[in-house]
Amino acid sequence: MVPASGWLNNAEVCQEAIDAASGLSYTREAEFERFYSYLLVDEPIIQLMPAHLLPVWAEQEAQPESLRALAVAAKLENARNRWLDEMVDEHDTFVSLTPSQGLNEAIVALTNHYYARALPDGTAASFFQRLATLYARHSISLVLDGKRRATFGRPLALADYEVHAEARHSSVRAPLDALLTLVRADEDQYTRATDSWHAWGLGAQLYDDALDVEEDFRRGTLTWTVGRTLRCFGDRSPRDADEFYEVALKEGIVTETLKRAEHHFTRAAELARSGLPRWESIQHGCRRQAQVLREDYARLLKLEPSDY
Repeated sequence: MVPASGWLNNAEVCQEAIDAASGLSYTREAEFERFYSYLLVDEPIIQLMPAHLLPVWAEQEAQPESLRALAVAAKLENARNRWLDEMVDEHDTFVSLTPSQGLNEAIVALTNHYYARALPDGTAASFFQRLATLYARHSISLVLDGKRRATFGRPLALADYEVHAEARHSSVRAPLDALLTLVRADEDQYTRATDSWHAWGLGAQLYDDALDVEEDFRRGTLTWTVGRTLRCFGDRSPRDADEFYEVALKEGIVTETLKRAEHHFTRAAELARSGLPRWESIQHGCRRQAQVLREDYARLLKLEPSDY
């Protein structure tokens, strides 16, 4: 099995994405600065996705140039996704309308250029149909997120939250769909790979929710972890963020969230077992990381105040 680094150079992928975005005609706009700040974030698990999820049975036919084009697309998709998320989540941030529309269209066109570069003409059409569906799912998730501030404090079922989180990550999954189209994966291979990717995405989301529960409460962001904690207060509101965080810890909600993240990482690894060994290994690492953090929180809660 060839390691991911044997297919893609992370630094080169990042630099190509940065250089490509720097050639857009919106670089002097404030919105570009926000998008660009996310483009500078190094997330190898995202931008090296085409190598991590390249099936073993497709290695002989894989072309490094195509994988690199998909890796750059993954970098651009992720930065655009996070920029759009910020516009929804940062309720008090001024957003300039016309430049935002133009920049979004320009980023999509640039990303599509990389998809087209990677895919043969005969397969591109079927991929772009899938891409339209993924973008549609992401769009409605942003609309619903914009309304969640009005429902802050209302019960939020875990199943509903996870369905919504999957939709919000949809556009970031697009490079995987392009890869599976490129290697001509059959329907079962396609389903297992995308289900594994979404299981990882849910695990990563819940892991972040556990770490950011206090900050999310301060910002009025309704995650399942925040909603679950607010239910502990009954009819009253927390006095402040400190009391909220204390309850989230003592009632075991943070550790419960991490336990759920472990479950999703385990499922992602199981789905990857057939033909995706690099991705399977990453999922085992993610599960161990979540488990260690959960156990650290559990030990902390057993300490008496005088112990620390």
